Amino acid sequence: MVKVISVVSRLLLVGVVLALILAGCGGDWKARPGQTVNVAGPKAPSPKPAAATAPSYNDHMGLAPELGGACPSGFPVKGIITKVGVQTQQVYLMPENPNYASTQAYKCFASADDAKSSQFEALK
Repeated sequence: MVKVISVVSRLLLVGVVLALILAGCGGDWKARPGQTVNVAGPKAPSPKPAAATAPSYNDHMGLAPELGGACPSGFPVKGIITKVGVQTQQVYLMPENPNYASTQAYKCFASADDAKSSQFEALK
């Protein structure tokens, strides 16, 4: 019984949609004499170009690295987050570190003091 009702309701819905389509446009998808058609609608405002902004830097937050984890010029200290067991540790690497080139930064800092103020510790 439920399947019959479902099939009948779908057929009725299709019939109503077809009737509305045919009645509204005469079946040929053209405007009838005396009928006006506004296809374009109101003109949308043109988007304003986004202003180019330099990345902001805060001593206590650091700067996001570039793609690939490299730090931008002027921010050579790499802040990374390591996981030791179940604990995470925030450490920073100086450019003199032998692992510096192969390490992807989480944050970049201008100096070791900036990294320390962001709760990063020197890598031991």
